[in-house]
Amino acid sequence: MKSYVLNLFAVLTIIAITAFGIAEITHAKSPNNAETDNLTCKAESTAMLGPFRSTDHEFVFEIGPRFQTTIKQSKVLKAKGAQDVLPEDHLKFLSDFRNIKLDTLPNNNDARVSTLSTIFDSVQLAKLTAVGHNSHFYIEANCLEYNPKIEVNNPYDLVYYISVVPEVEAQHSWGVDSLQNYLKIETAGLMHLVDWDKLTSGNMSFTVNAKGELEQVILKMSCGIFQLDEHLLAVFRKLPGNWTPAKDANGKAVSQQLYFFFGRKGC
Repeated sequence: MKSYVLNLFAVLTIIAITAFGIAEITHAKSPNNAETDNLTCKAESTAMLGPFRSTDHEFVFEIGPRFQTTIKQSKVLKAKGAQDVLPEDHLKFLSDFRNIKLDTLPNNNDARVSTLSTIFDSVQLAKLTAVGHNSHFYIEANCLEYNPKIEVNNPYDLVYYISVVPEVEAQHSWGVDSLQNYLKIETAGLMHLVDWDKLTSGNMSFTVNAKGELEQVILKMSCGIFQLDEHLLAVFRKLPGNWTPAKDANGKAVSQQLYFFFGRKGC
């Protein structure tokens, strides 16, 4: 009898434990349970992966100098070598510059000026001295790039396209972000014309003269959609707001050429 009671107790215990486990699993799967937010895999993540193709169609509206990397004219005139014209945040990883090639743009694919020295030679210095604040140049060099992860210097072929800008650049009364947003809003009604397979990187140049007047708005490159090119040219030539002219190192108002990039992101 005693043995029978013990066996019955054991069976009942197993049944109770099993029932408790099922109840916990059911509770964890309940859609009303807040803890389901902590699950790493949700139902929508079961979609097939790959092949991968970007579907991020972004039509950019960006205003600025011709090239993203810029340097003030006053700094160019003091330059003695590559390290004097390159961005400081990149310089901390670069050293031992050799085979420096430098020329102003556009150069129509003419022979590039080169030197084996770590500093600019007289011909290169003469070219830099002659650049104005609406000029552009490029620099190539062989150097070493430090990799902090493995603490090793590796050979690196450097190429930079640089725009020379005034000491104080021209500014719009709305600010660049608001101005770009205005152009985006003014173009919203024509975005249905965009063929993403044909869209390219378009840009137009414009000048803010020493009086703060907008002039010489010129389409340099089409975005691939003629109607948008013409529309943005018309909108840009009638921009609301006011421009404050750029200033040189002496505080004198000077003209500055800027660019408006639109369409696909590019250069």
